[in-house]
Amino acid sequence: LYDLPQAMPGAVPFALDGAGGFYLFDARQPASADGEYPVLHVAGDAATYADAARLADTFPELLRQRTAPQG
Repeated sequence: LYDLPQAMPGAVPFALDGAGGFYLFDARQPASADGEYPVLHVAGDAATYADAARLADTFPELLRQRTAPQG
């Protein structure tokens, strides 16, 4: 539906934000030493790496922030 595999190769979506956006792991590069990937947020209608916001370097870091993506 959103053509994420074509628009954002290497992105692994894991949650929706309730407003049409996605939370994604950026798996274009190998995971860090602790097995983590950067976390991105992107609007469903602008699903490109250029339009994605990097929210955190790791999923646990994202959870500690407890803030919603801006934009």
